Amino acid sequence: MFVSTRIEDLFSNKTLLKEIEEVSSMVQFDADTEIVTYHQYPKAIPIVVEGLVKVLREDNDGGQLFLYYINHNETCAMTLKCALTSAASSIKAVTVQSSKIVLIPVQYSNEWMVTYPEWNTFIINSLSYRFEEVLLTLDEVMFKKLDDRLFKYLQEKSLHFETKILQISHQEIADDLHSSREVISRILKQLEKREILVLGRGKITLM
Repeated sequence: MFVSTRIEDLFSNKTLLKEIEEVSSMVQFDADTEIVTYHQYPKAIPIVVEGLVKVLREDNDGGQLFLYYINHNETCAMTLKCALTSAASSIKAVTVQSSKIVLIPVQYSNEWMVTYPEWNTFIINSLSYRFEEVLLTLDEVMFKKLDDRLFKYLQEKSLHFETKILQISHQEIADDLHSSREVISRILKQLEKREILVLGRGKITLM
C-alpha cells in the first residue's frame, strides 16, 4: 500500500486514507534539501514519514532563526497557515537528514477539513502544537541567555538523532540560533571547559 503504516496510525478513517493514497505523492529528499522556501506559495501539505526537517524564519536583515523540527507523522504548521490563507511562505523548511515525505495537494486539504472531522482535528492539533512551540522559542530568544539556548539546541538535536555525537559545524549552529560563528565558538569552548561537551573537527560530543 502506498500510505505508510505511520500515516495509517494517524487516521482511522479508511476513506480518508484511500483519498490520501490517490491524490498525494511520496517523495524521497536528500539531506539539506529545501522543501519549502521563503516567499513561495505552498502547493502541497507535507507529512514527514521518515527523517527529520527543520523550520527556519527569516528576519528583515536576511538572518535566520530556528523555530522547530518536523518529526515523522508531523506536518508544518506554517505551511498549513499559508495554505489556509493563500499566503506566501514566511519560513524555510530544510531536511536535516534523508527524508521520505508525503505531499498532499493544498486543495484537497482544504476540502477534507469540511469532509473529514478527523483531518480537521489533525490540522487544528498541528497548528495548536506548533503555536505553543513557537511561543517557547520566542521566550527563549527574549529571556534566556544564549549559552542556555545553545545547550538546549544541542540536547534537542541529540534526542532527534539518538546520538551524543553531533556532526555539525559552528556556522550551522550560528545560523540556526541567529548569532555569529565567533560567538557560538566562544560559548562552545566555555561549555567544553565545564566538561559539558567535547569539541572535535566538524563534530560535538555531549558528555
